[in-house]
Amino acid sequence: MPFKTQELVVVTGTSSGIGRATAEQLAAEGFHVLAGVRRQEDADKIKRKNIEPVIVDVTNINT
Repeated sequence: MPFKTQELVVVTGTSSGIGRATAEQLAAEGFHVLAGVRRQEDADKIKRKNIEPVIVDVTNINT
């Protein structure tokens, strides 16, 4: 039986605005979304089916 693969995408700035809308739309279309956020509270708000929040600050190389 063949395995179905799921496309993976990374979206930053998913706390609000275009980044959040993009993450939600891609998840609704069946993509697995790694959603970049800066704060834990933002991660808690966006986590749902097909959206996996990742705490990261793209301006800081150490995150």
